[in-house]
Amino acid sequence: MLSKIVVAMFVCSIYLLVAFHAPLDAAEQPNIVIMLIDDMGVMDTSLPFLTDSDGTPKRYPLNEFYRTPNMERLATRGIRFNNFCSMSVCSPTRIAIMTGQNAARHRTTNWINPDSNNAGPQGPTDWNWNGIKKGAVTLPSLLRSNGYRTIHVGKGHFGPRSSDGADPINVGFEINVGGASIGAPGSYYGMQNFDRPAKANAKKVKASQGNVPPDHAVHGLEKYHGQDIFLTEALTLEAKKHVTDAVNSNKPFFLNFAHYAVHSPFNSDPRFAANYKESGKPEPAQAFATLIEGMDKSLGDILDHLESLGVAENTLIFFLGDNGSDAPLGHEHEVACAAPLRGKKGSHYEGGMRVPFIAAWAKPNADRAIQKQLPIASNVIQSQQAAAYDMFPTVLALSKTKLPKDYVIDGKRLDTLLTGKPDSSRDEKFLMHYPHAPHRTDYWTSYRDGDWKVIYHYFPTDVSQGSHYQLFNLKSDPFEQKDLSKENPAELQRMMEGLVGALEAQEAVYPVGKEDQSPQKPKLPVSTSAKLIVSTAFDEPTPPTRKGKINGWQAAIGDWSVKDGALHGDEVPEDKHASSCTYRIAATDLVITAQFKLGSAEHLAFGCRDNIAPNHHLARTFVSAEKIWIQKMSGISKTTKAEKVAELQTVIDREKWYDLKIVIRGDHYQAQVGDHILEAHHERFKDAKELVALIVKGQGAQFRNISIAHGE
Repeated sequence: MLSKIVVAMFVCSIYLLVAFHAPLDAAEQPNIVIMLIDDMGVMDTSLPFLTDSDGTPKRYPLNEFYRTPNMERLATRGIRFNNFCSMSVCSPTRIAIMTGQNAARHRTTNWINPDSNNAGPQGPTDWNWNGIKKGAVTLPSLLRSNGYRTIHVGKGHFGPRSSDGADPINVGFEINVGGASIGAPGSYYGMQNFDRPAKANAKKVKASQGNVPPDHAVHGLEKYHGQDIFLTEALTLEAKKHVTDAVNSNKPFFLNFAHYAVHSPFNSDPRFAANYKESGKPEPAQAFATLIEGMDKSLGDILDHLESLGVAENTLIFFLGDNGSDAPLGHEHEVACAAPLRGKKGSHYEGGMRVPFIAAWAKPNADRAIQKQLPIASNVIQSQQAAAYDMFPTVLALSKTKLPKDYVIDGKRLDTLLTGKPDSSRDEKFLMHYPHAPHRTDYWTSYRDGDWKVIYHYFPTDVSQGSHYQLFNLKSDPFEQKDLSKENPAELQRMMEGLVGALEAQEAVYPVGKEDQSPQKPKLPVSTSAKLIVSTAFDEPTPPTRKGKINGWQAAIGDWSVKDGALHGDEVPEDKHASSCTYRIAATDLVITAQFKLGSAEHLAFGCRDNIAPNHHLARTFVSAEKIWIQKMSGISKTTKAEKVAELQTVIDREKWYDLKIVIRGDHYQAQVGDHILEAHHERFKDAKELVALIVKGQGAQFRNISIAHGE
């Protein structure tokens, strides 16, 4: 009898042990692993990401140079993207992943120098050098509140040394190994304590003087000091340990495994050096390749460990780089280190922003309920564009974690794309904003929209051939060899309008002028394709006129006169209506340019009216001392109904002349007043226009140099 009880207890204990370590059931939450590789571009791998015209993976010489068998292994289990974008430098991407926001919005638009504000000589004064602040909405903080064990291993770089973001614990992680303010390790060698070799003696000498040099050691790895171990391996051992602890505690985990590899210094990993000795590549490039292979071994070790713990089927892995390649091969603006792509980390070309991205269940099993919620295609390439901040909403949705109300994100869920299908609900747009210097390219913004890409250079240099603008069609010219900005002005105009609108929507900060330190917002190109209707300088003096011609315009209501090279508009109280001066036209799309001064007027406006009676529709740009707004109006006189469709609170100097440009194309209406951009869309903007009007409420407004052109 006793033996039967013992056997029963033994069987029960075995059952409980198996159940304890068994994969979590459908009611539980998936484990999430983000494996982020520093400075790894889309071509730094033996796994081909680029495709030919038929969508078939195409191997290039760099794919033959590198060795990444575990990336290939992961890709067979999941899907890889060949148009996946990160920011062109590291901290902006890392914070985008944590927050779901584009760098233009979270404003950490440069890599973070741990010890000094590195905005650059003309960088924005209000960029977010301090990075993520304690208590901010982040992916780990949200997952942690939903029951996850949150683990950070490796590079942080979320804030400078004296800030909250210097410690990933303040960002929402329960566990931090190796994360700090530094962007690169002092050394990859345990024998050097993962610090700069020259620092050790300097610290001893200066410590007594209270002037210790900045620390570049990777912290949290002291037990490996003095050992013959490479940093990548030490971090992998730590990641495996903390994943084991999470599984043993029966908690879902989020592992942010952010390797310092393959960032400089290019210390050769001795485990793999022999593989590249006969490559013919220079020694730094060989060392870089060993960092790549060591990172790949780490990926394989993590996959094996998840399977050994029995949680691979319940673990979703995202593998990606934080910016384009920094391989020490060739010129930074040419087809070299990311060949056949042009450019590298920090540059405005695709080689600076295109990164490898693989998403997979660590062990696919289509019968698992959790995998049915997010079925990921196997061994498939997705060509639709996506970006690093898209992981944020994707992970939250899968883990059933709520996003705080009113928190704004730029990321969009990847669910449909991960199945291998196109997602028509997503636009293929990517904004990369770098208002800083010095780097491979200084002070620039790029904007992708479908096949097109425009780059705006705030201060033109030889890098931009002395122009503000570069324009490429990535379908016909994927390697950015032919600048189309001069031969395709209409497309340049459209893309620049999109770029400006995206920056304004994300409330971006801008470089500043040398003299006055004022923000230097992008300037729209002067259209050369628009056919001029009328251009009036108002340089013919004219006495006050009511209901008469004035320099070719029609004074309709109020007093209008020309003096001192400007048209003056004054409301007349007995009219009981704002003054107006009009010009008859016959056009659909319009480009209106002018200069104005508000003076003592309550507000002024530039309006146009369609020719559809009886309820004529009007669109107006209004300017007051406190704000600018776009208003759509229907009807005329007493039957008018107004609808405000865009508004910007700002300060307009009453005694300053402002440049204005209004562009109406189809249902799109854009107004640029000085540095301010407003945009709106409405079906009635498409209607044919029969009249342009200048409007003044009050007295003292002035206008000059008005041009009206067809916008076709």
